[in-house]
Amino acid sequence: MLVQGNDFKHLYETRNCVLEIGGNDQWSNIISGVDLVRKTLQKKVFAIAVRLITNKDGKKMGKTEKGALWLSAEKLTPFEFFQYLRNIDDEDIEKVYKMVSVTDIEKIEKDLNEEKNPNVLKEKLAYDITKRVHGKEEADKALNTAKEIFSGKINTEALPIIKVSLGENMLDVCIKAGFGKSRGEIKKLIASNSINLGEKAVEVGRLVEEKDLDEGNNILKKGKKVVVKLEKE
Repeated sequence: MLVQGNDFKHLYETRNCVLEIGGNDQWSNIISGVDLVRKTLQKKVFAIAVRLITNKDGKKMGKTEKGALWLSAEKLTPFEFFQYLRNIDDEDIEKVYKMVSVTDIEKIEKDLNEEKNPNVLKEKLAYDITKRVHGKEEADKALNTAKEIFSGKINTEALPIIKVSLGENMLDVCIKAGFGKSRGEIKKLIASNSINLGEKAVEVGRLVEEKDLDEGNNILKKGKKVVVKLEKE
């Protein structure tokens, strides 16, 4: 707590930062910085805590295979950002809609009451937020790519890129792509024919070959919803 409080003090001294914003689960850490600046520098700084977006189980939303729901396109592509929101649980739609959408609350409630297909609402929500974060062009690409993937056609332009080396084990490539956290988990997916490279199911022990990086052959899929493109490092 003291270390994080000192971060605020350092930012105040070096960047003239007077406001720290964080989730309400970090309130004690945030307020420690306010107290530290006030007691050691006799200066007034401020803090804002915002309510966390949690899922139906009460756990924080925002965790992805890359660690967090990053706003930066360098850390999380617009397509991955879109897909995360598109794939939230049906039970979480209303909560997320009301917390992050800029749509008028009466319009949101009307949509929730009138639209009976949760997938339509999730797609609308994902597009709206992706558009505000990454712009209309990237939101359109993400939406079109998601629709093409579902229909079996893939526009590779918006897909996340995974850098691989020739001879690299596909188990490790799948972990790198976020398909699972361990080789054991990936092996189970492979055994159920849930992972495909190009048009063929991936086999345990498979290594990356030159032909796997050819256009069309370099599309790695877990089911229909999780798709990445392989490129040589």
